[in-house]
Amino acid sequence: MAQIAGGGTASWSADAVKSDLQQACILCAKYHLNSSSQWASTALLSFKELKDAISDSRTTKNGLQEQNHRASTSRWRSPAINSTPLSVFKMPFLPPPYASSTPLVAAAREPDAQTDMLDGLLYSVSGAMILQNYKEAWILAEEKIETIPVLRFLYYYAKYLHLLRIRSLHQSDAEASVSGDAHFVRQQEKLSQEIAGHIRRLRPTPGDGALFFLYGKLLRNLKKIDQAINTFVEAISLEPKIIESWLELADCMENRAEIVRVASQLPNHWIHQYFLGKAYGHVGLIDRAFSCYERFQRLGFAGNPDLNNAMGKLVMTTDPPNSLRFMDSARQFCSARLNDVDSYSHLLFILDDHVKMRILADDIVESGRYNAECSIALGNFYGLLGDHDKAVDNFSRALRYNPDLHHVWTLIGHEQVELKQTELAMKSYTNAIEADPKEYRAWYGLGQTMEILRAHASALYYFKRAFENWCVCVPLFFVHKY
Repeated sequence: MAQIAGGGTASWSADAVKSDLQQACILCAKYHLNSSSQWASTALLSFKELKDAISDSRTTKNGLQEQNHRASTSRWRSPAINSTPLSVFKMPFLPPPYASSTPLVAAAREPDAQTDMLDGLLYSVSGAMILQNYKEAWILAEEKIETIPVLRFLYYYAKYLHLLRIRSLHQSDAEASVSGDAHFVRQQEKLSQEIAGHIRRLRPTPGDGALFFLYGKLLRNLKKIDQAINTFVEAISLEPKIIESWLELADCMENRAEIVRVASQLPNHWIHQYFLGKAYGHVGLIDRAFSCYERFQRLGFAGNPDLNNAMGKLVMTTDPPNSLRFMDSARQFCSARLNDVDSYSHLLFILDDHVKMRILADDIVESGRYNAECSIALGNFYGLLGDHDKAVDNFSRALRYNPDLHHVWTLIGHEQVELKQTELAMKSYTNAIEADPKEYRAWYGLGQTMEILRAHASALYYFKRAFENWCVCVPLFFVHKY
């Protein structure tokens, strides 16, 4: 039995964890929560017990599993690089049969005109969501939002995704604003009030966990952090299988006391240690975060690429070689998997690794997948090559894909310093600080810019502010070098 720590006494067997992951995959796919669905499916595929079963069915006494999970003798327990090849994972693992009450599956049952019509509606809404026809999706779902939880969520979620797409399409370099487009902020506020009114009217059920998650996400976007924390806790209590609720909640934490308080309100669940690791890492308590990740690892997730990337990011600047071992292990899960490529490219930049950076850039270009993370990785690639104009272009493209990635302004500022565009660099650093006053790298960049201009008194002030905002992690100032 795998013991779950962190305030609870519940234990989870390997079968229980696998069953819960299977249900999470089904649930998150039904609600079109793609990040949660991918996280759960990756965790299921990389789960130790599941891999053992697949490996045993394909090979006999080949020792691949032991090799994949052999712990490093180092302090950070780095995973072995020569891990199990992806080919042993390709046997399909079928989830348990759907219940006849599951609306998105054509299960064997007696013909029922009303049920068939509902299934047709759910299929239509789901199809519109897949094709990103968000307006069609919410119009179709509107008539049943009072009675069907999944349609209630998809109605509001389609509206939210539509807002994000409109914002991205209308975003340009001239219009980019760190405070966010005023119209977009008003629309988010309006949508959050609409969801709040609906929540007050209904009696929450586990099916409304996704709706509470969306409400919490909107509150967090609107900087209403205390309300967002309470809403995410409620979302997790209603439905702990929605992975994004845990991840968003972790990013809301501000200090250790708040983490302990919030963790005590959460249900006992196998993901609890991953949440604690992410939360402690978010507030800079690296040792505590690593301890939590190691406990999660021992549940059977040693080969989980999301976990290995998270552990690699924790020690990226304090122990780059070990960080690289973690992230290379995550890349071996599937070389075409582009999750966390922005962090991986930051690490390769720190290590000045031209070979792996070029391989990563080729993988991104060949995949044809362009998003904010991939644009950041390409920006780091061009920055490493010394082509700073192209680096700025790619970082700016990342902001168009996701204007909320305010730290990218800091990276743009670094490249503009290299181009000797000091005024533009100062503006970029200021944009980053206006969006997040704790962005210590931007404070440090301003200090270096002032030093270049021989304004030593101002430089000293900015260096001091950088030190105040992240005084326990001074080495992290050099996430992007000059």
